Amino acid sequence: MFQPAPPPPTILGRYRLLSPTAAVRVSPLCLGAMSIGDEWNEFMGTNSKENSFKILDAFYEAGGNFIDTASNYQNEQSETWLGEWMAKRKNRSQMIIATKFTTGYRSDWKEEPIHVNFAGNSAKCLHESVNASLKKLQTDYIDLLYVHWWDYTCSIAELMQSLNHLVTSGKVIYLGISDTPAWIVAKANQYAREHGLRQFSVYQGLYNAAVRDAEREILPMIRDEGMGFAPWGALGGGKFKTKEQITAMEKEGDKGRSFSGILQGPSKDDQAVTAVLEQIGKSKNVSLTQIALSYVMAKQPYIFPIIGIRKLEHLQDSINALNIRLTKEEIKQIEDAYNFQLGFPHNFIGLNPSQSWGLHFNERYILRITDKSNVFHIGKKIDYEKKVEKYQKDTDAYIELSSDPLLEQFYKVVRLLNDLNSSKQITQRQYKKMMPDQKKIFMKNAPTTGVSKILDLLIRPLFEDAKIFHPNIKFNYEIDSSVSFLDLHIKNQHENSITSVHHRPSAEPSTVQFKSDHPRHIFKIIIKGTLLRAIRYLLALNEFNCE
Repeated sequence: MFQPAPPPPTILGRYRLLSPTAAVRVSPLCLGAMSIGDEWNEFMGTNSKENSFKILDAFYEAGGNFIDTASNYQNEQSETWLGEWMAKRKNRSQMIIATKFTTGYRSDWKEEPIHVNFAGNSAKCLHESVNASLKKLQTDYIDLLYVHWWDYTCSIAELMQSLNHLVTSGKVIYLGISDTPAWIVAKANQYAREHGLRQFSVYQGLYNAAVRDAEREILPMIRDEGMGFAPWGALGGGKFKTKEQITAMEKEGDKGRSFSGILQGPSKDDQAVTAVLEQIGKSKNVSLTQIALSYVMAKQPYIFPIIGIRKLEHLQDSINALNIRLTKEEIKQIEDAYNFQLGFPHNFIGLNPSQSWGLHFNERYILRITDKSNVFHIGKKIDYEKKVEKYQKDTDAYIELSSDPLLEQFYKVVRLLNDLNSSKQITQRQYKKMMPDQKKIFMKNAPTTGVSKILDLLIRPLFEDAKIFHPNIKFNYEIDSSVSFLDLHIKNQHENSITSVHHRPSAEPSTVQFKSDHPRHIFKIIIKGTLLRAIRYLLALNEFNCE
């Protein structure tokens, strides 16, 4: 009855939801129209109207429907040319047009001497700018309107109420915000939710393999707020170029982009990242810019890189990048090219409970597995010396933590095991009724499938988290299933101690190796107990297969 949809002309036509709070479907790449126009040739490079239309046509024919512009781009020429192109192609309803207000867009209008309200976040500027954009774009609505940047003078109430009025009037469908501190965006969205207003669904900001500042506050905020992310400068603003490419551009007289200090000349970090991108690109037989774009897309869900194109071959190169998938090792290789630090407080407290080592540094926790329950019992230890004998009597294993970075991982394992209660091999009651010798035989023959996997589940995330803050930390370890007693010590920087591990094999020698070349450690964890025995006990009670 119904014919299947035709395949897209290219992978660019595999549309995606813009964000969890905006159900419109857009192409995975957003065409940046900042280069559409010839008013900014001095610092954006040359781009004629004919060439601009060819690029727009090629993007559209490849399946692209997401275009980004602004009221001030190319002294208003960008919006004007884009409007002319849509009118000639009669495709306005097919396109998702994003534009921005805030930056002064009438700076060259000599007949109007007072320009003070043609810039900023005020309701007056918003009203004037949006009406002007609608005329230039030759449309009666804007799909996505960004606040271009925060002016630090307009109140959040005025801004969100004014933006919502545009939404209810039908002039704007979705709202976004660009180049603004995370705390302001979160505060604005909270105000919108509390007052029944449309909130920001998309954030736009600078992000690429050599400029990862957004990872500190902005990306966590985006995920928490349910927003999409449209990074500009994803290809390094033209800085990710080999020496051969730079030489060729100089011969052609192409100066490239030189807009703002951010985009001027490659830094040492840019050059280091470029070398790695080139290396990975050669191994995959693709361009380094494809690797740069693939890296950005791998870092965040609901991400739509903005690509500025002046040459058709660059468009095809970017589309081809959508077929590339980088491995974790390749992503790490790119990120290790230069030293990036999240900074305070992230490298002091952490980003989640498993990293917040200092929250309970004066407390100890006992994680107990008893023969009365399939659930871990967590109790706060008050007097360990007096209680240890009692705990050992009714506990198959105890794990002592001087801080709680591993608790989150234990919880995951506990929940997984508790979900499998319906598939017990024997019940706890049956185990409890066994004679001591029977219990020994039972534990000796208990299934060991997945033991190393569980140990890895518990321990590895700790060191993966540590690498976020100290990239120089290197941990290599192997855990043999014969380990029955494991002491793990990671001293903090105040004790000036190196990492140490002690193990007591029950049968065959086991290998537990940790190596660190970093002089300081932020974690201090002590794990004691017959951990393997506890895991084997749980495996015996549950048909649990980690393989």
